Amino acid sequence: MPPSVRKKTQASGAKKKRGRAARAKKAERRREWRLALPLPARVEGRLPWGPEFKEDATVENISSKGAFFCLDSGLSVGSKVNIIIDIPEQAGGGRKLKLRLGGITVRLEETGKQGKRQGVAVRFKKDYKLIPADGSD
Repeated sequence: MPPSVRKKTQASGAKKKRGRAARAKKAERRREWRLALPLPARVEGRLPWGPEFKEDATVENISSKGAFFCLDSGLSVGSKVNIIIDIPEQAGGGRKLKLRLGGITVRLEETGKQGKRQGVAVRFKKDYKLIPADGSD
């Protein structure tokens, strides 16, 4: 193969690799690693049409910036919620603790899970509170 054809072929292959990498990067926009860590939680907030709600959920994955879980309450994007996550005793130094996080709904997904209407992605606000499981501060 003549050198000019070889260079074009190599350049074409490099462009294809960069294109695939760029598409993969574009598809995965998260800046933080997410941990697939099922944790029991309670989600509280106000529905778009006014009433307050409290619903038990399981956090499916979590990062330092947000979490994903499924609910049946019917939230909308932009809804403010509080998530109270039960921390495993091993992670709490043998103590039963809960982590209270405020957040805002940034994405909703349909879910195939029986009894749960929507998947909810929440971005955390900066404030959080670690509280004893018995609720005393």
